[in-house]
Amino acid sequence: PSWRWVGAQDARLVLAHTVGNDTLTGDSLYVADVTGTNGVTALDAARILRKSVDPTYVFGVESDGSAKEVAGSANVSSTLTGAGVEGVNNYSLSISDVNNAYSINVNITYDINTASVSDIMSNVPSNYISAMNHNKEEGVINFSLIGANSLPNLQNLLTLSMSATSGIDLGNVSTSVTV
Repeated sequence: PSWRWVGAQDARLVLAHTVGNDTLTGDSLYVADVTGTNGVTALDAARILRKSVDPTYVFGVESDGSAKEVAGSANVSSTLTGAGVEGVNNYSLSISDVNNAYSINVNITYDINTASVSDIMSNVPSNYISAMNHNKEEGVINFSLIGANSLPNLQNLLTLSMSATSGIDLGNVSTSVTV
């Protein structure tokens, strides 16, 4: 395939696919895997965004069809304020010590029997693209952030306003991250 004419909108479509807001199929799904990992991730969207601003950038699959991407790294920390008890609690995620990370995908799960999310605020710099999907019926939040340049350290990247529905505590809130 030729990736000569890719743009930020292409990156946005791929990113929407990674969080479940849109579905790529057929040829669109095939060409979206620019890292050659046999799956479309936020990193593919980040690489497409990078190529949209730097046409000389070469995707991992452009040379010989094999993946050439090196994964970046970042530390992710979470903070719960409000002690996780009845009333509004803020659950914040921050990223630090970023090293060559052009994308991050955060998956947050919570028990819908003990907690509810009333608001989600994101602290995304204007020159980065993000996508989010919140499935309230399953208690799952998927959030992806990409950039044409390596991501910066971000305090309070996401802040969730959560309430304990059981009147006791929030129960289990877990976070998994892919850089």
